Amino acid sequence: MGFYILTVIFSLLSLATVCAQRQTVTGKLFTVEEQADDALPYAEVTVLSLPDSALVRGTVTKTDGSFRLNYTRKPHTSYLLRASFLGYEPFTALLNTKKDSINLGRICLKAEALKLDGVVVKADMRPVVQRKDSTIYNVAAYRVPQDEYLEALIKRIPGLDYDPETQIIKYNGHVINSILINGRDLFGGDKKLALTNLPIGIIRRVKVYDRRTEAERATGMRRGNKKNYVLDVETKSDMNGMLVGEAGVGAGTASKKDLSLRLMRFEQQGSNVAVIGRSTNRYIDSDYPGNIHRDLTAAISQSAGEKFDCSVTGNYSYNHAGNLSTSRSELYQTAGNRYSISENENKSKGKTIGGSAQFTWHPDSKTSVTFNVYGNTTDSENEGGNRSASFNMMPTVDITNPFADFNRLSSDSKINYGENKQFGKRKDNSLNVMGNVVRTLTERGDNISLTLSAMHNTAKADNYTDASTYYYRLKNSMGADSTDYRKQYINSPTSTLNYSAQLAYTFFITPKNQFQLGYSISKTREKQDGNTYDLSSFSSSDAPIGFLPQGYEQHEIDSLYSRNRSGRLQHTVTVGYDYNGSNTNLSVRMDMSPDRRSIQSRTGSHMADTTAVQTSWMPSVSFSYTPDNFYLQLMYSGYTQQPDLSSLVAATDYSSPLNIIHSNPNLKTSYSHLLNFTFNSMEKGITANASFRQTFNSISQAVFYNTETGGSETYPMNVNGDWGVNGNASYERRFGQFRTYVSGGGSLDNNVSLTANGTMKDGTEKTNTRSLAFNSSLRTSYMPQWGEILLGAFWTFQSSDNSLQNIKSYNRIYRVNAETNLKLPLGFGFKSDALYVLRSGTGISSENRNEVVWNMSLSYKFLKQNKARIEVEWVDILNQCKDYYGSASSTGFYENYRRKIGSYVMFSFSYRI
Repeated sequence: MGFYILTVIFSLLSLATVCAQRQTVTGKLFTVEEQADDALPYAEVTVLSLPDSALVRGTVTKTDGSFRLNYTRKPHTSYLLRASFLGYEPFTALLNTKKDSINLGRICLKAEALKLDGVVVKADMRPVVQRKDSTIYNVAAYRVPQDEYLEALIKRIPGLDYDPETQIIKYNGHVINSILINGRDLFGGDKKLALTNLPIGIIRRVKVYDRRTEAERATGMRRGNKKNYVLDVETKSDMNGMLVGEAGVGAGTASKKDLSLRLMRFEQQGSNVAVIGRSTNRYIDSDYPGNIHRDLTAAISQSAGEKFDCSVTGNYSYNHAGNLSTSRSELYQTAGNRYSISENENKSKGKTIGGSAQFTWHPDSKTSVTFNVYGNTTDSENEGGNRSASFNMMPTVDITNPFADFNRLSSDSKINYGENKQFGKRKDNSLNVMGNVVRTLTERGDNISLTLSAMHNTAKADNYTDASTYYYRLKNSMGADSTDYRKQYINSPTSTLNYSAQLAYTFFITPKNQFQLGYSISKTREKQDGNTYDLSSFSSSDAPIGFLPQGYEQHEIDSLYSRNRSGRLQHTVTVGYDYNGSNTNLSVRMDMSPDRRSIQSRTGSHMADTTAVQTSWMPSVSFSYTPDNFYLQLMYSGYTQQPDLSSLVAATDYSSPLNIIHSNPNLKTSYSHLLNFTFNSMEKGITANASFRQTFNSISQAVFYNTETGGSETYPMNVNGDWGVNGNASYERRFGQFRTYVSGGGSLDNNVSLTANGTMKDGTEKTNTRSLAFNSSLRTSYMPQWGEILLGAFWTFQSSDNSLQNIKSYNRIYRVNAETNLKLPLGFGFKSDALYVLRSGTGISSENRNEVVWNMSLSYKFLKQNKARIEVEWVDILNQCKDYYGSASSTGFYENYRRKIGSYVMFSFSYRI
């Protein structure tokens, strides 16, 4: 069906003709510098009418420096093209010819020189260039060793917040969604692959900007105000077309090993090739035996002139991970708080094969076609063990080994004790396809666009559980403490199918003012089955978990038998307006989505067949002011959210005796909104961000605690009072070879929950948790030619105040670090980094209060052009590294501890091609 619709649309669009002829001007911008002659991306190109120099049309150059401008030429009017970029002399050219197409070819911009009384002064390379809402970082201004990788550079760039644990990068509070290479998404959105494999030695500049999709660029309209920030890596011109690579091998104590191979070829116009393979446990910090990660990726992006380009990525990965962790918590209750401890052992393994492809085609100057496809298949296994206990008073235990003295604790304080073994197998398949076509219809630029997409996900899960729970306050028929034992096998296949179509018409009122009207339809079908079997009656109770005895099919638990089918048909009408001035931008958008949702559900003897018709709204307004040297934006967005039908009509879930889950047919629609302010002047080193969020009728889980069993029952319910405000700012200043960076921020959040002892009929009590957080940092560095010295101090403070029992908790963490990178004679290099951590606050014992982590490495480069390198690295020299974290929410206070590997020594050898 979608194929026929697309064929009809293409046929209709091909009939659209334009009576008047437009003039098209093309060209490509380059820089002329002392040691480089490179394409100049993101430069501003405008066509002006003479003699009043009124703006006719404008654009920015692509990543390869090319540009294309279409405009209507009026009789008896002269036109001027102007190309400019901050720090370069502008270029102008008269457009006197009346030909339909003008090709200006290669245009070179020269860097501006600072002149004082006839003397030309050469200044140091500026580390940061602000170009409206784009920020460009010159890599040479940061003294990062050339044999390091992109990750090391990101840690040093001001304005970028990087979390090495999750590889999440934030720019002015916005998450960077992907890392591009010369404007192409070579690694299919895998940021970790780019961060850990792109060597600094091939990178010239790094650019951060809000990237529009191909469809948005073709139509000239944004689809919503959500930012899509990307980090675009531009390679050096002398690496253009060269094959670069590296092979490495390493081994160390604590069973550490590392094997890697990288082969890459980059071109600045976007033709890139990469093959990356690695098998390693070098950076896995868990001490669980057998941990390993293997990855093989092949990627290619190719551009065939201005009409066609594509990117294709294939990946295979295998991961074996295990860890040991413990936790301690305090849950807020009306009749006295409940306290819990737990000890967990988890291990998993899985393999994934996936691939993606993106194609863009411009058959002519009026048509743009894109096609994206992504798919993967994953096979995984997980196995774990857990034991936990609940108390009516705080137990005196060591969080690193909470059950060491469990038998010595008073029985009067104990509520329950449980042991649980789990084993599961799962297979997932996913396929996503999207196609888009945009056709320009008039001289003004009016266009029509069609987007078709489909998604199909399937999963099959087999889960085994062997659990026992001992109740100290619940007696059996013999008067002894009661015990609940469960040994079950659960088979649960699921399937989700979604397909959608969107049609939009964009009308250019003037070259700066656009109006868009759109309509889309989306249909989703979900299927979820569940069969639960009782294995406790089989004599082979000592069989390993995951073993299915013969005849298990006869022991299905009828009350847990489930069949769920759901469907959703959603229509969306979109009205949008954009104003795009030279320095001012305004975007206003409203989405209205009436939808029809239905569910047919059966769990045991409970059956439900429900249909709901509701309307969702999604308003958004964005205003930005973007002169050349700073960026200011004010944005508002809101959306309504319907409760899941499963939360409305699903049968009560009794699968866990300590966590019974109910539905609530009286749930209301919630509405959330966000107000955000951003200011950015990277050339002056100033950034600031502030936001406010609030949710009305937010859906919270009301928790009813059973004081005898220590278990709980949860009901979804609407609450009001959830809101939060946060802000942060930073300042950077350079003094010759010194750099100083200061940042600070804070947040205040209010979260509401409902809790009670007993059952639903006993009513609930509303509890507020007010959370306050502050953070600050001071970093300074000295970057001479012979190396780099970095010093940093960090402070974070978190506190929470719960209204239920008037409980206050806080965490305060101080960090001081020092890093040294030295280039020694004869090809030697030395690196050292030390971190001191001081913790104080609620529940933090003296053993977890202090921590010193010191790492050191010595390297030697040899052979021709120093292509060979050997290194010895000593990690956590003092063997004090800990993984401890405490947090508070509206329901309680939580502490978590994970065992880490400790000190080890690693020897490695690498050779660069």
